[in-house]
This record gives sequence, structure tokens and C-alpha cells, in this order.
Amino acid sequence: MQFSTGDPSAGLKAQTWVKMYVEVSDGSLRFFRTREERNEASAAVIPLGKSYVSVQGKRHIRIESAEPAVRLFRAQSEARAYHWAFAIAKYSMIKPLIEGKCLRFLLVMLIENHTRL
Repeated sequence: MQFSTGDPSAGLKAQTWVKMYVEVSDGSLRFFRTREERNEASAAVIPLGKSYVSVQGKRHIRIESAEPAVRLFRAQSEARAYHWAFAIAKYSMIKPLIEGKCLRFLLVMLIENHTRL
């Protein structure tokens, strides 16, 4: 996934993106530049307990928390963006205006996967 290093209040097209490895576990999101950093303490950590997650555009994930205020990530596709949003939502909250969209997308994914079997 790609991480935004620019100002989160700027438009999505104005952002600078850096490829990062991302891991969600134990109520926190960790991101690091290389796989070797995964086991080191140098990885950046965002606690997800009081965070809000939403999907912007088609493949951008926005995490709003107390410290730092906003983080933006860009997934490879729209399906991956919702996949990550659902994984993060397990430990955080979904913004109210995206709840219906997430449920609709989940139903479509279930129907598509069921018909492939």
C-alpha cells in the first residue's frame, strides 16, 4: 500500500505517495518501509481504538485519529481499499456516511464470490 507524505488537507492528486508495508494487529496499524523493519521498534504505529476509517475516492483510505490527526493510504484497487477499511474497522469506527456504502460493497462481493463457486 502507499502512504501519503503530503498535507492531508490538500487534494488527493496533489499528494506525494511512498510505498509502505502495512500490518493491522492488536488494535493498532503499523507501517514500515522494508520487511526487515517489521520486527524492529522503528515502525510507525497508529492506535486504532478511537480512530475513524473511511474510503475516499475509489482507492484511498483515510484514518482520522487524535494523534496525528489524519493519515492517508492508497490501495492498489477499490476492492483492496474496502478490504483494508474492513480490516481496520475491526479495531476502529466507520464514519457514518460510509456505512451504507460499505454494506452495499460487502453484499456485492459476497454475491460475486458465491456465484464463482
